[in-house]
Amino acid sequence: MRRLGVAFGVAVAAMAGCFPDDDGQKDGMVTQDNGGTQELGPDRQPIIFWRIKEDDAKAVAALLDAGTPIEITGGFDSTPLIQAAIVDHWDIALLLLERGANPLAASRNGMTAPFLAHASRVQPGGTLYPGLKAFRDALKARGVDEVIFAPPIVKTMLAEGRWPPQ
Repeated sequence: MRRLGVAFGVAVAAMAGCFPDDDGQKDGMVTQDNGGTQELGPDRQPIIFWRIKEDDAKAVAALLDAGTPIEITGGFDSTPLIQAAIVDHWDIALLLLERGANPLAASRNGMTAPFLAHASRVQPGGTLYPGLKAFRDALKARGVDEVIFAPPIVKTMLAEGRWPPQ
């Protein structure tokens, strides 16, 4: 069942645009705005996104410790937090949140971590549920657990410069 969930998550990630744009990528590296470079994964996204897809929390933490920007963006301007939420890797999402990831970051197609946590199909009693519950609790502690807007609304708000909401 876990494999089916991961396969579904990867399919959702594909639909959410977590695949590369060709801008600024060369020989497995991508140039960052700060002038540095960042290793790319096999999908030609910054490597942190690949480590999230692999559900490798230790590697994600190591990349952050090594200086990978926590708000680095991939396809559709998704952040690592949004990617972790898309693929139901809630323990990694919580790690990112605790490390300072912006809980109200929004991808270009309107995905947000609070929306994804709210819409998650992870069931109570399942192996992924404790991570989801801990993530939801962390959102609540930050006062953003009810900032839930459907992606088309977020996309419109982004276009109008009204995201995040006040």
